[in-house]
Amino acid sequence: MAQFLLSGGFHNSPGVIIFIKGSRPPTEPISGFLARKMSEGQQKKLEEHFCGIASCSCGSWTRAAMEEL
Repeated sequence: MAQFLLSGGFHNSPGVIIFIKGSRPPTEPISGFLARKMSEGQQKKLEEHFCGIASCSCGSWTRAAMEEL
Protein backbone atom coordinates (compact mmCIF):
# COMPACT_ATOMS: atom_id res chain seq x y z
CA MET A 1 0.00 0.00 0.00
CA ALA A 2 1.43 3.36 -1.03
CA GLN A 3 0.84 6.59 0.91
CA PHE A 4 0.99 10.09 -0.53
CA LEU A 5 0.86 13.51 1.12
CA LEU A 6 -0.77 16.22 -0.99
CA SER A 7 -0.86 19.87 0.06
CA GLY A 8 -0.98 23.41 -1.26
CA GLY A 9 -2.37 23.77 -4.75
CA PHE A 10 -3.94 26.95 -6.11
CA HIS A 11 -6.04 27.52 -2.97
CA ASN A 12 -3.13 26.64 -0.59
CA SER A 13 -5.05 23.78 1.05
CA PRO A 14 -3.78 21.94 4.13
CA GLY A 15 -2.16 18.53 3.69
CA VAL A 16 -4.09 15.32 3.24
CA ILE A 17 -2.79 11.74 3.08
CA ILE A 18 -4.17 9.31 0.52
CA PHE A 19 -3.64 5.53 0.50
CA ILE A 20 -3.40 3.68 -2.81
CA LYS A 21 -3.17 -0.09 -3.35
CA GLY A 22 0.01 -1.12 -5.13
CA SER A 23 3.32 0.64 -5.54
CA ARG A 24 4.29 3.45 -7.87
CA PRO A 25 6.91 2.64 -10.50
CA PRO A 26 9.92 4.93 -9.89
CA THR A 27 9.68 6.41 -13.39
CA GLU A 28 5.97 7.30 -13.16
CA PRO A 29 5.07 10.79 -11.91
CA ILE A 30 3.01 10.77 -8.70
CA SER A 31 0.16 12.71 -10.34
CA GLY A 32 -0.13 10.15 -13.15
CA PHE A 33 -0.04 7.23 -10.73
CA LEU A 34 -2.75 8.77 -8.56
CA ALA A 35 -4.95 9.61 -11.54
CA ARG A 36 -4.62 6.03 -12.78
CA LYS A 37 -5.11 4.23 -9.45
CA MET A 38 -7.53 6.36 -7.39
CA SER A 39 -11.13 5.29 -7.02
CA GLU A 40 -13.89 7.70 -8.05
CA GLY A 41 -14.63 8.30 -4.38
CA GLN A 42 -11.00 9.15 -3.58
CA GLN A 43 -10.82 11.52 -6.54
CA LYS A 44 -14.03 13.28 -5.49
CA LYS A 45 -12.77 13.68 -1.90
CA LEU A 46 -9.50 15.19 -3.14
CA GLU A 47 -11.33 17.56 -5.48
CA GLU A 48 -13.54 18.74 -2.61
CA HIS A 49 -10.56 19.08 -0.25
CA PHE A 50 -8.48 21.13 -2.68
CA CYS A 51 -11.26 23.29 -4.11
CA GLY A 52 -14.94 22.33 -4.05
CA ILE A 53 -15.93 25.52 -5.87
CA ALA A 54 -18.25 24.84 -8.80
CA SER A 55 -16.84 26.02 -12.15
CA CYS A 56 -13.42 26.91 -10.66
CA SER A 57 -10.55 26.23 -13.06
CA CYS A 58 -7.79 25.98 -10.43
CA GLY A 59 -6.82 22.41 -11.33
CA SER A 60 -7.86 21.09 -7.90
CA TRP A 61 -5.54 18.37 -6.56
CA THR A 62 -3.45 18.16 -9.75
CA ARG A 63 -1.62 21.38 -8.79
CA ALA A 64 -0.84 20.25 -5.24
CA ALA A 65 2.63 19.47 -3.93
CA MET A 66 2.88 15.66 -3.84
CA GLU A 67 5.17 13.49 -1.75
CA GLU A 68 5.32 9.72 -1.41
CA LEU A 69 5.60 8.69 2.24
